[in-house]
Amino acid sequence: MAPAGNQSDTIFSIASGVAALSMLAMAISISATHILIGITLLLWIYAWIRNPRQPDSYALRSIVQKIPPVFRMGLLLYGIIILSTAIQALLHDPLAAVRNAVSNEWSDFALMAYGWIVYDLTRRKERNRQLLMFGLWALIIALILSGLMAMFFEHRLGQIIRGAGDFMSAGNRPQHPLGLLGGLQFYRPIGFMNTRLTYAGLLILILPFTVGAIRLAGWDTNRARLRAVALIALSLAGVLVLLANGSRSAQLGFLFSLPVLTWIVFRQVSGRLRLWISTMFRQRSRLLWTMSLCCLLVCAVLIWVLFPVVQEINVQLQAILVQRHTDYFRPILWTGSLRLIEAHPILGVGAGNFKAATLAWRDQYLLAHPDLLYFFKNTPDGHAHNDVLHLSVIGGIPAGLSFLGLVYLIIQRMLLSAHTGRPSDYRTALLLCGCLAFFIAGIAQCYFQDDEVVVVFWTVIALASAWQSNHRNNSHSDPVR
Repeated sequence: MAPAGNQSDTIFSIASGVAALSMLAMAISISATHILIGITLLLWIYAWIRNPRQPDSYALRSIVQKIPPVFRMGLLLYGIIILSTAIQALLHDPLAAVRNAVSNEWSDFALMAYGWIVYDLTRRKERNRQLLMFGLWALIIALILSGLMAMFFEHRLGQIIRGAGDFMSAGNRPQHPLGLLGGLQFYRPIGFMNTRLTYAGLLILILPFTVGAIRLAGWDTNRARLRAVALIALSLAGVLVLLANGSRSAQLGFLFSLPVLTWIVFRQVSGRLRLWISTMFRQRSRLLWTMSLCCLLVCAVLIWVLFPVVQEINVQLQAILVQRHTDYFRPILWTGSLRLIEAHPILGVGAGNFKAATLAWRDQYLLAHPDLLYFFKNTPDGHAHNDVLHLSVIGGIPAGLSFLGLVYLIIQRMLLSAHTGRPSDYRTALLLCGCLAFFIAGIAQCYFQDDEVVVVFWTVIALASAWQSNHRNNSHSDPVR
């Protein structure tokens, strides 16, 4: 009979494999993702209980102390939201308040717990890390390729795999058309997701890592060159589907993260290559002019190919100029959110209560401004279209400050990791650069309230934290466990 320690290690490895499968499921089905996450949680708990080694390094107190600062800030954020909702429940209907909270923001706590378990599994053994990295790349490939496939289908891929058939209805809506090219109709890519915004939120979390990974592929062997070419093609496909997706908030998030991504990649460039680049710019002007001309031709071809996208951008700009655009709804949402924060600055309105609270504010506001009835009734009411404002509404100003603290910690770790130049820290910086794009996009959209996006966010944080933690432990010749 195998020792209990070996059995627990085996179960931890099985949990890592299930977690890797759950990462692949994140690009396909949220229901399958939840099932696999539940299995991962149960396996991890069972393995931890059966582990006979319970010195201080495995004691519960020590595990809590080893929680990375980012996850501690996440615990603080969700703790504030849970406390706020509990107090609101005591003041009103406890059962209804808890039921409403569990189906909304409280469920995100379980997704963060899953992220921490991925972090713990990654740090235990190299085999676990390899399995989880395989899961990450499976997620990336499935997400981008499904986006490319969705551009050719009027029916949503997610509904096709669920067996919804080809009958169009409110529950089986067609995809948004993108435009015609050579007589062929293209549609806005959403992969297997239900909405464009969910797909765009997932894409910007993994796209900077995909682009930056080209630097790690190398060109020394034929296999390395093949890997680099595949990564280049995957990155270009990712950028293409992001442009075709049409989510402006995600596009701006990725755009503003590009300078940081460029800096992170350039930090990895060797001194010899930097010297070669500077010498080429000084001495090979004719070659540079030729390359510039080729780049212009490539850009011209891309503009021609993506002409439907350019047309759509022009239509959106014209809509803004004539004041008939959905972006005009955001000031209404933001104004209402600020008024709710002003009315409930400490406790907020509680998880799951944003819609009821904002509708109550609108009714009062329309009494004094009845001319705005049409715009208010057509404005969405499910969330604030801004992550900081939404969290501040449901959990008060402390929740909003905790989220800003989470942003600060992630950006700080990204910059410090990029500065060292080590390969493990380079991967960490690339993953956290995707989180930077995610935060920027969250200024005009509530990606942090989307379960499909949040689970990938905490998974990315877990892998980035584990890489950084592993390097710190190895640099002190101290085993991970």
